[in-house]
Amino acid sequence: MLRNTVLFYASLVITLAAPSSHAIVNMEDLHLVTPDAGFSGQFKLAANGASGNSPRSNVSAGLRVQWHQPRYTDFLVVDGARSSSNDDLTGNKAFLHLRHIHHISEGWSIEGFAQTQYNEFTRLSYRGLVGSGVRIGPAYSDQSLAAYLGAGMFYEREIIDDKNAADAGSNNFWRGNIYGVIKVSINESTRLAVSSYYQPVVDDTKDYRLLANTVLRIRLTDNIYLDLEYALSYDSQPPEDVERTDSTFRTAVNLGF
Repeated sequence: MLRNTVLFYASLVITLAAPSSHAIVNMEDLHLVTPDAGFSGQFKLAANGASGNSPRSNVSAGLRVQWHQPRYTDFLVVDGARSSSNDDLTGNKAFLHLRHIHHISEGWSIEGFAQTQYNEFTRLSYRGLVGSGVRIGPAYSDQSLAAYLGAGMFYEREIIDDKNAADAGSNNFWRGNIYGVIKVSINESTRLAVSSYYQPVVDDTKDYRLLANTVLRIRLTDNIYLDLEYALSYDSQPPEDVERTDSTFRTAVNLGF
C-alpha cells in the first residue's frame, strides 16, 4: 500500500513539475543503496521541453563510477545541465567530483575529496577545491534508519567573471564543512536521504553557505531507479546580481551497472 502511494505521488510530481538540474553538488544519494564489492556505476538522465508558444528545453546528465571494498570506497561523479527558453540560454553548468572514503572502524571513516565546477548563470567561471574530513555513522548500512555526521575543511579557489563588476576576479578561501545526513529505507523499493551542509569561510564566519538536499529513490527494476531530487542553497555573500537563495527540482531516470 505504501509503495503504491509513493509511486502515485512520484508520478504526480513528474507530471506537474518542470525539472531542472540541481544547483548543489550532493553526494549522499550514493549512500542510498549499498554498492556491490568491486566496480559499479550509475548513469542518470533527465530531460523535458515544450514547443509552440512557449518553447523550452531542459537536459541534464550524470555519470557516477565507484570502486567499493569493505575498508574503502572511491568514486568519481560527472554531471552537467543545460536549459533554454524561447531560444535563449537560461542555464549552463557542470561539475566533476572525486572522493576517497576509508572506513577506519565501525561508525568511523575519513574522507578526502577534490572538485571542479562552473555555473554560467551565477557568474562562476571556475571553482576548484580540495579537502578532507571525518565521517561518523554507519558506513553503507542497510538499516531502515541511519544518521551520519561529518566535519572537515577544504581549500577553495573561484573565479568570478564579468570584468565590468567590482567583484570580478579570483578568490581563495579555507572553508569549514559541517554536515548531517538522515537516510531512511521506506520499504524494499523506496529510499530517502536528507542532507544539510554548513560551509563558513574560516577567517570570516559571516561569509557562509547553507545547503540542503533531499533525494527520493524508487527502484523500478533491479537496475533502473527513478530519482526525485530537491536542492536548496543560501549564500550569505553571493556575487553581484546573483540571488542569495536558489532552489531547484529534478526528476531523473537512473540506470545502474
